[in-house]
Amino acid sequence: MKFTKRIVSFAASTALCIAILPASVFAHQQDNINKGTFSYYNNGTSSMTTADYYYSDSYFTHPSTQLDEHLSTMSFVLTAAQTGKDSAADILRENGFGDVSREDMDKHTSQTIGTVIANKTTENGDKLIAVFVCGINYGAEWESNLTVGSKGDAEGFSAAAKKVYDRIVKYEQQHGLKGAKLWITGYSRAGAVADMTGKLVNENLDVFGITENDLFDYAFAVPRASEKALGYKNIHDIVDDNDLVPRLMPKGWGIDRAGTEFVLPAPEQTIDMKKVNLFGGDIISNTGEKMATSKFLDQFMDFLSGKISRESYDSARDSLPQFVTKLLLEGTGSGKYTVINFLGDTFKGFGLSSPLFQPALTLLMYPESSDDYQKVMNDLDKTIADFLDSSEYKGKISQEDLQQAKQAIPAALKVFLPAIRSDFPGMFTNFATLAGNASKIISNHYASSYFDKLTAIDSFYAKA
Repeated sequence: MKFTKRIVSFAASTALCIAILPASVFAHQQDNINKGTFSYYNNGTSSMTTADYYYSDSYFTHPSTQLDEHLSTMSFVLTAAQTGKDSAADILRENGFGDVSREDMDKHTSQTIGTVIANKTTENGDKLIAVFVCGINYGAEWESNLTVGSKGDAEGFSAAAKKVYDRIVKYEQQHGLKGAKLWITGYSRAGAVADMTGKLVNENLDVFGITENDLFDYAFAVPRASEKALGYKNIHDIVDDNDLVPRLMPKGWGIDRAGTEFVLPAPEQTIDMKKVNLFGGDIISNTGEKMATSKFLDQFMDFLSGKISRESYDSARDSLPQFVTKLLLEGTGSGKYTVINFLGDTFKGFGLSSPLFQPALTLLMYPESSDDYQKVMNDLDKTIADFLDSSEYKGKISQEDLQQAKQAIPAALKVFLPAIRSDFPGMFTNFATLAGNASKIISNHYASSYFDKLTAIDSFYAKA
């Protein structure tokens, strides 16, 4: 009798423990898990690194509104793999996905977005479509990142999401997969596109023959792109609070995310506050003060969106996005004399004797209503063009690049001038601090940094 009571008591206790466990955890413990390896570029060590991944069909058996630590990491593996010798397509094939479709993975223009789409039948008979949106190693797409529009969703990200959405619909029709579950993932630019693609799917569930619990959308380092916050629980927007990219576009412009934000746990990081020295010495130096990175980034974006309107920024769409993209893609250190080298050399001697000094002083010191101020603004394009044409370095770049600089610099001044005028020393402090801590802030956006933070909270890796 005592033995029977003990058995009943043990059974009841076991049942209670099982009942209070999250369904997804129990499923992952019981179902088949495929452990594989892949390589990725580790920015911290500047070398290729090999890591494990854990894939299971059981990740897709629970409601997609529950954020799953294992599916989070596995989703990001597809991005990390693109930085190494493997690829998202390789990883998917290794785990039983077939009918792999690659579009725009090797073509890069301002109008393209790379995707890998594949499908499989899971162990319990469900159809599953994987959609990887590429946010790694792309080129001229940068231009669309900076194209916002004056209202509504951010145009560049929204247009790319519509392309991905249409590809999924076409893929489903080609393979007779209506009713299949959807697994969508992307990072950085592709994170915003994955977020917005999930928004389109949620708005058209009947097209896919699914419910909200059949969409598993994991987006990482997600710039804002939605006209308003929608809070879709099946879209998991995973961000690092020390990363600048998820703060783009400024929330103050009325742009947010379509999904539900999850902030990765991380130790508090601080940066050195900087100042600009206008009268000798190093151009940028420390103020001796420190600030939490996340606090500074919030302050910086609030400053920008408070001083620069979305409409003002959009007015420069014909010159700024293309020019910034050129600067970012060409960069420095390649051995080629680029536009950024030209600008650095040309403005190196800027000072009291510069023909730009008086116009600059007029724009900063005189009321906007004054005749002198208005005249300088009206003549700004020609003033800048004459200054660049007088540069002894202009022959080192193409006429096309010189012309683009002549258009972009006045446009940038007109956009940012309200911020400069409204808080002259504060503006320089903000930009100097951002520039002076650029490498530290940028490192928080590295794919390897996100992978480290995801594996730190994934129990599969803790046990490894």
